[in-house]
Amino acid sequence: MKKKELAAVIALTMFACLLFCAPAFACYNWNGYPMQGEEHPLYHNGTVANGTVIGGVYVDAGHGLSGEMPYTQTFSVPAYDEVRFARLYVHVWGATSAYHGWLNTSFNGHSLGNLTLLGKDDVGAGCNNQVWCASCGTYVMWYDVGDIVTQGTNSATAVTGRLTGNFDGRVGMIELIVVYEKAGMAETRYWIVQGHEALTYPYLDHPAKDYGYSYFNGTINPDDWVNAVFYNTWLTGDMNDNDTLWFNDNMLCEGCTNYDQGAYFDFKAFEVKNASVDYLSSGNNYATYWRAEDHYVHWLNTVLVLSREPDLMVEHIDLNTGWNLISVPLNLISWELGEEAVVGNPLNVTPKNSLTSIYRYNTSTALFEKCDHFDDWGWSPATGSESFTELEPGRGYWVKATSDCSLTFTGTEAYDIDVSLATDWNLIGWYSAVGATLGEEAVVGNPLDVTPENSLTSIYRYNSSTELFEKCDHFADWGWSPATGSEGFTELEPCSGYWVMAENACEWKHVV
Repeated sequence: MKKKELAAVIALTMFACLLFCAPAFACYNWNGYPMQGEEHPLYHNGTVANGTVIGGVYVDAGHGLSGEMPYTQTFSVPAYDEVRFARLYVHVWGATSAYHGWLNTSFNGHSLGNLTLLGKDDVGAGCNNQVWCASCGTYVMWYDVGDIVTQGTNSATAVTGRLTGNFDGRVGMIELIVVYEKAGMAETRYWIVQGHEALTYPYLDHPAKDYGYSYFNGTINPDDWVNAVFYNTWLTGDMNDNDTLWFNDNMLCEGCTNYDQGAYFDFKAFEVKNASVDYLSSGNNYATYWRAEDHYVHWLNTVLVLSREPDLMVEHIDLNTGWNLISVPLNLISWELGEEAVVGNPLNVTPKNSLTSIYRYNTSTALFEKCDHFDDWGWSPATGSESFTELEPGRGYWVKATSDCSLTFTGTEAYDIDVSLATDWNLIGWYSAVGATLGEEAVVGNPLDVTPENSLTSIYRYNSSTELFEKCDHFADWGWSPATGSEGFTELEPCSGYWVMAENACEWKHVV
């Protein structure tokens, strides 16, 4: 081969290598992975989620460097319709960045796999597995758990082991962040800024890093938002120092890292807008953290949540002395039945103390459960009905009134729900502030749309004036028609409860 041809081949080979051979990026940085405005394409730090939901944001973490193994953390996620974002974070202490170890994490009984923790010797695999290691071997790992998070109690467990050297392996924190949608809730605006910022004094050939920044990019109208909460997490801070956190140049805390949640761990939420303070800016809100005398402190995962105040609605129903069959027409401010001074009163009546008791029907036992009212105190479940501590949308209730009175419901607009109905009798409620017509379904629709179709045979309402029931029958593949003597029963009404007869178990898709 001629020299010119050989030179061309070598040049072409070098160009192809530059073009196609990806460099091996180490997933270790002394000063960590700063929180910034946009997500980093390699290290995944920065704003990883932001937007608006009708729902909320759940953030919780704990409980410090305890030495327990396995390390377990439980979370209580609110009820939701759909999860938009869910990530789990685990902190492990490695002792130094030179030692190697491993981590196995599980969430709600699902294994999230094994991760090797190679510190400064990591040449890229850790980055692909969401492993961040900073300064003297402080690890933070994260996992997407949107498919396995559940409403209610969630449990995370972390187990570590040693591969080389004196790898420490103690777990110092597990954190969960969930963005969820829930019909009937207020609008929520949020930013989740993911990162692992390591602030230190000068050490060996590393200069000091005194400040960290977190940015919440975009424009807002602060007047649109009634509340704003700012969440922060710190690891390995020192007690009794003078570190400070600022939001838009407003100081939120001094001496922020004092092991309030556990050893070498702090998790704090600050209200940056409420009735007393308003630190929001119309554009590009940001936070600043200064380590002061803290030698090593790790700041991670800032979350900003803005909430609107929902528009409240009021619905009234007149009750007669004696028995009344009612339901809840709104998404109440409080659904809980208990001491009214503590939980509020979902059954606000005028004159006061006019109601003596409320009953719900248990389709599993075919028995009633009771909650009694005590004057000027509130509601308490009767013996054998201990679980009856709150009202529910879509249920009907019998209430006993000692005199004619007016019942007032206060809340936000009702939302679509699914109600499971059992074979035989069910006591349901019309969960809406707007009535719905019963008739030929091809003309007026079917407010009692159930699956399987034609599972309902009849519906009854109670007339408290006559103390008699009125009936409407269902004709398969046609619709609803009032029975003889019940010609006025042609619609479902707000605040009213109903008995329905089902030939088989079915699901009622209640659309508001």
